[in-house]
Amino acid sequence: MKYLITSAFLILVSESLGQKLLFHKNKYKEVFYEVGETITFQLKGDNSKHSAKIQGFEKNLIVFSDFKLNSEEISHIYVDKKTRSWFVFRYKYKSVFLMIGLGYIVLDVLNTGSLSKETAVFGGAFIMAAIFAKLLISEKIKIRGKRKLVITNYATHSGSCL
Repeated sequence: MKYLITSAFLILVSESLGQKLLFHKNKYKEVFYEVGETITFQLKGDNSKHSAKIQGFEKNLIVFSDFKLNSEEISHIYVDKKTRSWFVFRYKYKSVFLMIGLGYIVLDVLNTGSLSKETAVFGGAFIMAAIFAKLLISEKIKIRGKRKLVITNYATHSGSCL
């Protein structure tokens, strides 16, 4: 009897260790989230941002420390370190525009000793562009169509593009 219980426990543990959360964006872009990693998401019908550490998986449920969640209930995934690499320029506009605007103003003041109206307008335009980029570029990826969030066994899915 002990052997049967031990083997059943080992099978359950090995099965749960092999499972991962797969975010499949398109044919070439997908990422795996494993047990112990934090994921930030938004639920269907709820506009608030949730962030939780994955504790494990049970069939089609993601287990967090306080609750369990079906992957189909998640409507958006927030961009993180794993998915940010998919967007080469998208999240760099605000930093680049801000550096250009401030750098232009500082360099002109250092070279001429005063701040001209033209310099303030040019530098201010780039600073405003940085503010607009911050406000307009969303950090959420909507899960719909070909974008899927599924629980999978890592052994059954090979060739991920990270």
